[in-house]
Amino acid sequence: MDIRQLRTFLEAARRASFKRAAQAVHLAQSSVSAQLRALEEELGSPLFERRPRRVTLTATGEALLPYAERIVALAEEALAALSPAAEPRGKLTICSSESLAGHRLPEILRRYRLRHPQVRLVLKPASYEEIKTYLDEDRADLAFVIGGPVREERFQSETLLLEHMVLALPPGHRLAGRAALRARDLNDETIIFTGPRCSYRLAFERSLAACGNQPASWMEFSNVEAIKRCVASGLGVALLPAVCLGNERRAGDITTVPWKEKDFSVLTQMVRRKERWVSPALAAFMDTAREVLGPAE
Repeated sequence: MDIRQLRTFLEAARRASFKRAAQAVHLAQSSVSAQLRALEEELGSPLFERRPRRVTLTATGEALLPYAERIVALAEEALAALSPAAEPRGKLTICSSESLAGHRLPEILRRYRLRHPQVRLVLKPASYEEIKTYLDEDRADLAFVIGGPVREERFQSETLLLEHMVLALPPGHRLAGRAALRARDLNDETIIFTGPRCSYRLAFERSLAACGNQPASWMEFSNVEAIKRCVASGLGVALLPAVCLGNERRAGDITTVPWKEKDFSVLTQMVRRKERWVSPALAAFMDTAREVLGPAE
Protein backbone atom coordinates (compact mmCIF):
# COMPACT_ATOMS: atom_id res chain seq x y z
CA MET A 1 0.00 0.00 0.00
CA ASP A 2 1.47 3.37 -0.96
CA ILE A 3 0.34 6.98 -0.82
CA ARG A 4 -0.35 7.15 -4.57
CA GLN A 5 -2.78 4.24 -4.37
CA LEU A 6 -4.58 5.87 -1.47
CA ARG A 7 -4.87 9.19 -3.29
CA THR A 8 -6.31 7.39 -6.30
CA PHE A 9 -8.69 5.46 -4.07
CA LEU A 10 -9.95 8.70 -2.49
CA GLU A 11 -10.54 10.37 -5.85
CA ALA A 12 -12.44 7.34 -7.16
CA ALA A 13 -14.56 7.24 -4.00
CA ARG A 14 -15.35 10.96 -4.16
CA ARG A 15 -16.17 10.98 -7.87
CA ALA A 16 -17.82 7.53 -8.13
CA SER A 17 -15.91 7.04 -11.37
CA PHE A 18 -12.53 5.62 -12.38
CA LYS A 19 -12.53 7.84 -15.47
CA ARG A 20 -13.02 11.06 -13.47
CA ALA A 21 -10.51 9.85 -10.86
CA ALA A 22 -7.95 9.36 -13.64
CA GLN A 23 -8.49 12.94 -14.78
CA ALA A 24 -8.08 14.22 -11.22
CA VAL A 25 -4.77 12.40 -10.61
CA HIS A 26 -3.50 12.91 -14.19
CA LEU A 27 -3.18 9.22 -15.05
CA ALA A 28 -4.58 6.96 -17.73
CA GLN A 29 -7.73 5.15 -16.66
CA SER A 30 -5.91 1.83 -17.08
CA SER A 31 -3.29 3.00 -14.56
CA VAL A 32 -6.01 3.92 -12.07
CA SER A 33 -7.63 0.52 -12.47
CA ALA A 34 -4.26 -1.18 -12.00
CA GLN A 35 -3.51 0.79 -8.82
CA LEU A 36 -6.89 -0.04 -7.32
CA ARG A 37 -6.66 -3.74 -8.25
CA ALA A 38 -3.24 -3.89 -6.56
CA LEU A 39 -4.68 -2.27 -3.45
CA GLU A 40 -7.62 -4.69 -3.42
CA GLU A 41 -5.26 -7.67 -3.79
CA GLU A 42 -3.14 -6.45 -0.88
CA LEU A 43 -6.22 -6.03 1.32
CA GLY A 44 -7.78 -9.27 0.14
CA SER A 45 -11.17 -7.73 -0.57
CA PRO A 46 -12.82 -5.61 -3.29
CA LEU A 47 -13.09 -1.90 -2.51
CA PHE A 48 -15.58 -0.97 -5.23
CA GLU A 49 -18.72 -2.36 -6.81
CA ARG A 50 -18.14 -1.91 -10.55
CA ARG A 51 -21.25 -0.84 -12.46
CA PRO A 52 -21.69 0.34 -16.07
CA ARG A 53 -21.84 4.08 -15.32
CA ARG A 54 -20.46 4.45 -11.80
CA VAL A 55 -18.62 2.71 -9.00
CA THR A 56 -19.69 2.55 -5.35
CA LEU A 57 -17.75 1.61 -2.24
CA THR A 58 -18.09 -1.85 -0.75
CA ALA A 59 -18.16 -2.33 3.03
CA THR A 60 -14.36 -2.75 2.91
CA GLY A 61 -14.05 0.46 0.91
CA GLU A 62 -16.20 2.34 3.43
CA ALA A 63 -14.00 1.03 6.25
CA LEU A 64 -10.81 2.10 4.47
CA LEU A 65 -12.08 5.60 3.59
CA PRO A 66 -11.43 7.42 6.91
CA TYR A 67 -7.97 5.84 7.27
CA ALA A 68 -7.04 6.82 3.71
CA GLU A 69 -8.18 10.39 4.37
CA ARG A 70 -6.03 10.59 7.50
CA ILE A 71 -2.94 9.05 5.86
CA VAL A 72 -3.10 11.34 2.83
CA ALA A 73 -3.74 14.40 5.02
CA LEU A 74 -0.73 13.56 7.20
CA ALA A 75 1.45 13.08 4.13
CA GLU A 76 0.41 16.47 2.76
CA GLU A 77 0.99 18.02 6.20
CA ALA A 78 4.50 16.57 6.31
CA LEU A 79 5.31 17.94 2.85
CA ALA A 80 4.06 21.38 3.83
CA ALA A 81 6.01 21.34 7.10
CA LEU A 82 9.25 20.42 5.35
CA SER A 83 8.88 22.96 2.56
CA PRO A 84 11.74 25.49 2.68
CA ALA A 85 9.46 28.35 1.68
CA ALA A 86 6.67 27.29 4.08
CA GLU A 87 4.15 28.94 1.78
CA PRO A 88 0.47 27.96 2.10
CA ARG A 89 -0.08 24.91 -0.08
CA GLY A 90 -1.64 21.45 0.00
CA LYS A 91 -5.24 20.79 1.05
CA LEU A 92 -7.43 22.16 3.82
CA THR A 93 -10.62 20.44 4.95
CA ILE A 94 -13.04 22.76 6.71
CA CYS A 95 -16.14 21.56 8.58
CA SER A 96 -19.06 23.83 9.33
CA SER A 97 -22.68 23.84 10.42
CA GLU A 98 -25.12 24.32 7.54
CA SER A 99 -26.11 27.88 8.45
CA LEU A 100 -22.48 29.04 8.66
CA ALA A 101 -21.49 27.21 5.48
CA GLY A 102 -24.18 29.07 3.58
CA HIS A 103 -23.97 32.51 5.16
CA ARG A 104 -20.66 33.12 6.96
CA LEU A 105 -18.01 31.11 5.13
CA PRO A 106 -18.43 32.18 1.48
CA GLU A 107 -16.63 35.51 1.94
CA ILE A 108 -13.82 33.81 3.89
CA LEU A 109 -13.43 31.21 1.14
CA ARG A 110 -13.48 33.88 -1.58
CA ARG A 111 -10.72 35.99 -0.01
CA TYR A 112 -8.60 32.99 0.86
CA ARG A 113 -8.90 31.55 -2.64
CA LEU A 114 -7.79 34.86 -4.18
CA ARG A 115 -4.72 35.01 -1.95
CA HIS A 116 -3.76 31.33 -1.94
CA PRO A 117 -5.02 29.67 -5.14
CA GLN A 118 -2.50 26.84 -4.71
CA VAL A 119 -4.35 25.53 -1.63
CA ARG A 120 -7.14 23.05 -2.36
CA LEU A 121 -10.17 23.70 -0.15
CA VAL A 122 -12.75 21.08 0.87
CA LEU A 123 -15.87 22.20 2.78
CA LYS A 124 -17.89 19.62 4.71
CA PRO A 125 -21.23 20.77 6.19
CA ALA A 126 -21.90 18.70 9.31
CA SER A 127 -23.60 18.60 12.70
CA TYR A 128 -21.54 19.39 15.80
CA GLU A 129 -21.31 15.70 16.73
CA GLU A 130 -20.00 14.90 13.25
CA ILE A 131 -17.59 17.83 13.41
CA LYS A 132 -16.08 16.52 16.67
CA THR A 133 -15.51 13.15 15.03
CA TYR A 134 -13.87 14.74 11.98
CA LEU A 135 -11.52 16.77 14.20
CA ASP A 136 -10.71 13.84 16.50
CA GLU A 137 -9.84 11.61 13.54
CA ASP A 138 -7.83 14.32 11.73
CA ARG A 139 -10.28 14.21 8.85
CA ALA A 140 -10.72 17.99 9.15
CA ASP A 141 -8.21 20.75 9.81
CA LEU A 142 -10.60 23.35 11.17
CA ALA A 143 -14.28 23.75 12.03
CA PHE A 144 -16.77 26.57 12.41
CA VAL A 145 -19.61 25.91 14.84
CA ILE A 146 -22.61 27.89 16.04
CA GLY A 147 -24.06 27.51 19.53
CA GLY A 148 -22.87 27.68 23.12
CA PRO A 149 -19.19 27.78 24.15
CA VAL A 150 -17.09 24.77 23.10
CA ARG A 151 -15.80 23.33 26.38
CA GLU A 152 -14.09 20.06 25.39
CA GLU A 153 -10.50 20.16 26.63
CA ARG A 154 -9.09 18.50 23.52
CA PHE A 155 -10.24 21.39 21.32
CA GLN A 156 -8.92 24.92 20.93
CA SER A 157 -11.82 27.30 20.27
CA GLU A 158 -11.95 30.99 19.41
CA THR A 159 -15.13 33.07 19.44
CA LEU A 160 -15.53 35.17 16.30
CA LEU A 161 -19.09 36.46 16.56
CA LEU A 162 -22.01 36.79 18.92
CA GLU A 163 -24.86 35.85 16.58
CA HIS A 164 -28.09 37.86 16.61
CA MET A 165 -30.95 35.40 17.02
CA VAL A 166 -34.45 36.21 15.80
CA LEU A 167 -37.84 34.59 15.81
CA ALA A 168 -38.91 34.06 12.20
CA LEU A 169 -42.64 34.69 11.68
CA PRO A 170 -44.97 34.57 8.69
CA PRO A 171 -46.15 38.00 7.51
CA GLY A 172 -49.08 39.34 9.53
CA HIS A 173 -48.39 37.12 12.54
CA ARG A 174 -49.82 38.34 15.86
CA LEU A 175 -46.29 38.76 17.32
CA ALA A 176 -44.83 40.57 14.31
CA GLY A 177 -45.10 44.05 15.83
CA ARG A 178 -43.25 43.26 19.06
CA ALA A 179 -39.91 44.93 19.83
CA ALA A 180 -38.50 41.66 21.20
CA LEU A 181 -39.64 38.18 22.15
CA ARG A 182 -38.88 35.63 24.87
CA ALA A 183 -39.90 32.03 25.49
CA ARG A 184 -42.89 33.05 27.61
CA ASP A 185 -44.40 34.83 24.58
CA LEU A 186 -44.76 31.64 22.55
CA ASN A 187 -47.68 29.96 24.31
CA ASP A 188 -49.91 28.06 21.89
CA GLU A 189 -47.56 28.66 18.95
CA THR A 190 -46.52 25.93 16.53
CA ILE A 191 -42.72 25.74 16.77
CA ILE A 192 -40.58 24.62 13.84
CA PHE A 193 -37.38 23.32 15.41
CA THR A 194 -33.97 22.84 13.85
CA GLY A 195 -32.52 19.31 13.92
CA PRO A 196 -32.01 17.41 17.20
CA ARG A 197 -28.21 17.86 17.05
CA CYS A 198 -28.41 21.64 16.71
CA SER A 199 -26.83 23.20 19.81
CA TYR A 200 -29.00 26.32 19.90
CA ARG A 201 -32.13 24.19 19.58
CA LEU A 202 -31.23 22.58 22.92
CA ALA A 203 -30.91 26.02 24.53
CA PHE A 204 -34.25 27.05 22.96
CA GLU A 205 -35.99 23.97 24.38
CA ARG A 206 -34.51 24.65 27.83
CA SER A 207 -35.85 28.23 27.70
CA LEU A 208 -39.33 27.00 26.78
CA ALA A 209 -39.30 24.39 29.55
CA ALA A 210 -38.04 26.88 32.16
CA CYS A 211 -41.13 29.06 31.76
CA GLY A 212 -43.51 26.12 31.50
CA ASN A 213 -44.30 26.85 27.87
CA GLN A 214 -45.77 23.93 25.96
CA PRO A 215 -45.98 24.52 22.19
CA ALA A 216 -49.39 23.90 20.67
CA SER A 217 -47.58 21.60 18.25
CA TRP A 218 -44.15 21.33 16.72
CA MET A 219 -42.24 20.17 13.67
CA GLU A 220 -38.56 19.45 13.10
CA PHE A 221 -36.31 19.94 10.07
CA SER A 222 -32.54 19.59 9.83
CA ASN A 223 -32.46 21.83 6.76
CA VAL A 224 -32.60 25.61 7.35
CA GLU A 225 -34.04 26.29 3.90
CA ALA A 226 -36.93 23.91 4.60
CA ILE A 227 -37.60 25.67 7.91
CA LYS A 228 -37.72 29.07 6.20
CA ARG A 229 -40.15 27.82 3.56
CA CYS A 230 -42.45 26.40 6.22
CA VAL A 231 -42.43 29.66 8.18
CA ALA A 232 -43.17 31.66 5.02
CA SER A 233 -46.10 29.30 4.34
CA GLY A 234 -47.59 30.04 7.76
CA LEU A 235 -46.95 26.60 9.26
CA GLY A 236 -45.27 27.92 12.39
CA VAL A 237 -42.49 30.06 13.89
CA ALA A 238 -38.78 29.29 14.20
CA LEU A 239 -35.72 30.54 16.07
CA LEU A 240 -32.85 31.18 13.64
CA PRO A 241 -29.71 33.30 13.29
CA ALA A 242 -30.61 36.63 11.67
CA VAL A 243 -27.87 36.16 9.06
CA CYS A 244 -29.86 33.27 7.53
CA LEU A 245 -32.91 35.41 6.81
CA GLY A 246 -31.69 38.46 4.89
CA ASN A 247 -33.19 37.52 1.52
CA GLU A 248 -36.54 36.47 2.97
CA ARG A 249 -36.89 39.69 4.97
CA ARG A 250 -36.07 41.84 1.96
CA ALA A 251 -38.62 39.96 -0.13
CA GLY A 252 -41.28 40.30 2.57
CA ASP A 253 -41.72 36.53 2.85
CA ILE A 254 -40.76 36.41 6.52
CA THR A 255 -40.93 38.89 9.40
CA THR A 256 -38.36 38.72 12.21
CA VAL A 257 -38.37 39.90 15.81
CA PRO A 258 -35.21 39.95 17.98
CA TRP A 259 -34.90 37.09 20.48
CA LYS A 260 -34.05 38.49 23.92
CA GLU A 261 -34.26 35.48 26.22
CA LYS A 262 -32.18 35.93 29.37
CA ASP A 263 -28.79 34.12 29.39
CA PHE A 264 -29.25 32.99 25.80
CA SER A 265 -26.03 33.44 23.80
CA VAL A 266 -25.27 31.87 20.44
CA LEU A 267 -21.67 32.14 19.31
CA THR A 268 -19.86 31.49 16.05
CA GLN A 269 -16.60 29.79 16.99
CA MET A 270 -13.54 28.58 15.14
CA VAL A 271 -12.39 25.19 16.47
CA ARG A 272 -9.39 22.92 15.94
CA ARG A 273 -7.83 19.99 17.75
CA LYS A 274 -5.24 21.31 20.21
CA GLU A 275 -2.51 18.88 19.24
CA ARG A 276 -2.88 19.35 15.50
CA TRP A 277 0.00 21.15 13.82
CA VAL A 278 -0.98 24.56 12.40
CA SER A 279 0.37 24.54 8.86
CA PRO A 280 1.03 27.79 6.94
CA ALA A 281 -2.14 27.11 4.95
CA LEU A 282 -4.22 26.63 8.11
CA ALA A 283 -2.70 29.68 9.83
CA ALA A 284 -3.53 31.82 6.80
CA PHE A 285 -7.11 30.53 6.73
CA MET A 286 -7.61 31.29 10.42
CA ASP A 287 -6.27 34.81 9.88
CA THR A 288 -8.70 35.31 7.00
CA ALA A 289 -11.61 34.14 9.17
CA ARG A 290 -10.64 36.64 11.87
CA GLU A 291 -10.40 39.38 9.26
CA VAL A 292 -13.89 38.67 7.92
CA LEU A 293 -15.82 37.70 11.06
CA GLY A 294 -14.11 39.04 14.14
CA PRO A 295 -12.75 38.37 16.58
CA ALA A 296 -15.72 39.07 18.79
CA GLU A 297 -15.41 41.93 21.23
